[in-house]
Amino acid sequence: MAKRSAPVVRPYDLNNLAKHHPTIWVTAFVLAFVSRTRAARGGNVAIMASPDGAELRRGKRPEQWQLLTPTSLNASEVVQFGKSFNEKTVTEYAAIAVAGAQIATVLGLRFREVTLVGERGDYWLETADGGSAGMCEISGTVTKSLQGVFKEKRKQILKNRLVSRCYVSVTNFARNEGAFSRVR
Repeated sequence: MAKRSAPVVRPYDLNNLAKHHPTIWVTAFVLAFVSRTRAARGGNVAIMASPDGAELRRGKRPEQWQLLTPTSLNASEVVQFGKSFNEKTVTEYAAIAVAGAQIATVLGLRFREVTLVGERGDYWLETADGGSAGMCEISGTVTKSLQGVFKEKRKQILKNRLVSRCYVSVTNFARNEGAFSRVR
């Protein structure tokens, strides 16, 4: 049996999140990621990425993402952030940081703005020149199955029939794994 090669580690410096997504305030998302992962110097998240829309398959070797935290953060800011928001909010914000890295690096897109309640997704996406690029639904969890949440969020975003390009990003912080894919 052939030996599996080690996964390629794709670094992403969270210092770049604000540059890649200039229309939204990302500081809270970075603080949440650091608080949620409990790692002062960053952490690895294994992401099963399928940005071209191909179905995610069991056994597919995920890419390894190492999200490097800004050196300007200090431990007291992270502790303060963790005390300011409930666990659900911290997990959600941390998942947005992961999705932001994927959207910028894999797709070359950026967040335009948060969607309205009822639009079935979380963020509108745009190209660097401001053109419409679809919608992304983002979720983070520490207790639920990655595949279960991904299926639920896929079903949710596809209920919006007006958007031609839909993406789903789900991160399970208890297992340091995630899934990211175009679903339409």
